Amino acid sequence: MSVIPSSSQPEVVVEQVEALRRWLLNGVSVALVADAPLPSPLSRTLVFAHSDGREAGLVGLIFARLPSVGNLIQTLTTPSSLVLRPPVQSLHQELVAIQDDGAVFIVGRDGRRSIAVTQGILPHQVSVVVGDWPLYQWVTPAISVIDPERFALRVNQYCEVLSATLRGLYFERDVK
Repeated sequence: MSVIPSSSQPEVVVEQVEALRRWLLNGVSVALVADAPLPSPLSRTLVFAHSDGREAGLVGLIFARLPSVGNLIQTLTTPSSLVLRPPVQSLHQELVAIQDDGAVFIVGRDGRRSIAVTQGILPHQVSVVVGDWPLYQWVTPAISVIDPERFALRVNQYCEVLSATLRGLYFERDVK
């Protein structure tokens, strides 16, 4: 999985979907699968994966300012002037989405919530979540690793949502 940043429209793509699937078939507790700098006003995106060998989950963390140890402590102890929120309007324009419980849920082909876009744990963070992850109360269906076609479809959908979230964050006024 890689992030291809341009000046205004970063895109997230998986160039070797089958290689990622085979790797996740072995089971992965938690691993970083993408790490890319982003143009200002955002700073970085990280994508983590976990898998039990049958199902996988992904979480993409988008930062307006990637915290160092020092400003991480400051962020956790002091109110922040910048609170990064999911780009609700942009996501609704690009994808079939519903808003609930402070998160935007992307609706899958089956009509159910498939991916959650939510404010992150830190004020300068937005998270894009599929599957069950600790620290996130929004549980969305995991991605099946067994079926290659379904896996490719779901991972590409996840990349579309992550890309749409990045594009939307650049256009939201409160981020600039």
